Amino acid sequence: MPRAEPGTPKWLANKMKAKGLQKLKWYCQMCEKQCRDENGFKCHRLSETHQRQMQIFCQDANKFMDEYSSMFEKEFMRLMKTKYCRTRILANTVYTNMISDKTHIHMNATVWVTLTDFVLYLGKTGKCKIEQTERGWYLEYIDREKIEREKAFNKKKKIEYSYEEMKEKKINEVIEEAKKTGQFIQSEYTGIEKKNNEKIVISSVKASSTNTATANNDGIPKSNIFLDILKQNKIKSANDQLKAESIKKEEALSKDKSQNKKRPMSSLELLIMENEEKKKLKNLLPNLNKNINANNSKVENTHSITNHMNENHDKKKKDKNNDDYDIWITKNIMVKIVDKNHKYYKSKGVITSISSSEKNKCEIKIKNTTTYTSAYQKQIQTVIPQIGRTVLILKGQYKGLKGKLKKISEDEDYVVVSVFRKNSGKI
Repeated sequence: MPRAEPGTPKWLANKMKAKGLQKLKWYCQMCEKQCRDENGFKCHRLSETHQRQMQIFCQDANKFMDEYSSMFEKEFMRLMKTKYCRTRILANTVYTNMISDKTHIHMNATVWVTLTDFVLYLGKTGKCKIEQTERGWYLEYIDREKIEREKAFNKKKKIEYSYEEMKEKKINEVIEEAKKTGQFIQSEYTGIEKKNNEKIVISSVKASSTNTATANNDGIPKSNIFLDILKQNKIKSANDQLKAESIKKEEALSKDKSQNKKRPMSSLELLIMENEEKKKLKNLLPNLNKNINANNSKVENTHSITNHMNENHDKKKKDKNNDDYDIWITKNIMVKIVDKNHKYYKSKGVITSISSSEKNKCEIKIKNTTTYTSAYQKQIQTVIPQIGRTVLILKGQYKGLKGKLKKISEDEDYVVVSVFRKNSGKI
């Protein structure tokens, strides 16, 4: 009978019947096919595909059986390790949990015929603790990793304990040797001797050097043997380290020397080197001549600049030495009194005359009045007129010249003036 086509009622019915777990005896592991009844399983066994798979199986049956058995065991032990790690559980419970997966490895493909055989195998190999009861076989997982960790810890503990025992033995041997030589002194314990009203004071005592030996009443020198042994060991280790470092340094020096040694150059290489040097010199000569000429011109320019600067400096010195250099007050200019102590503070006026005895003193006629007052140059300042009015330059290169005010910059404190030509009223 042909297979039902997908989507037909027969196909849907077959799918619904195939849901869930079927009987284990009607499952073929080689073909991975589950049959629903005995007749279906019989038909499957007679089919060509099954016959081919069985021929392959017969070629090496043990190989297939071992593979399926190991896969079954791994899956079972995985459940025991993860889900039932610290519990005592029925073997049948674990098995039912395992076969709930439809794609699991079935037991009929393994070397174990029944679940009891498999449980006994786990007990023999020491993978689980097994116990037979009225309800069935109980399993308890044995954590091998934990046991190994405990073993390693115990082993380490034993090694440490044995090391301590060795140390004690060595100390006892040293004590016995000291007793034989008479250098060992047994410590005596005494009670505290104090009066009734005496207070106990604990003070730190500085340890004396180990080289100095104290003598007791019998004249036998006291010395700490253990400290001496420790010192000797430290000195030995320090000497060994120094030797190792010196050897390393010598090796490094020898390597450097071997690297620095170069083979002598051949005659051909020497000729090539000479030619290259000659070419470099030829290329450098024109550049050197250019640089020399440029430097000469720069030197001449610097000489002329310095001379000009010196002349200007001399002129400035002469002007400064002159007493009239800082005096700017002149007749017929508008000024403002800025001295707070002056009688006419913040008043404006015109300079009418300058004192003959004191050049920095002038006489001012107050604006819009008939009063006159005298003031020094420090007490007054010039007044900037409106744009377009004529001004007189009082200091600098254009001192004494008149001009026309073009611009006033209050932010930067400067004005722009178009200067008139000398002896003419034209700009």
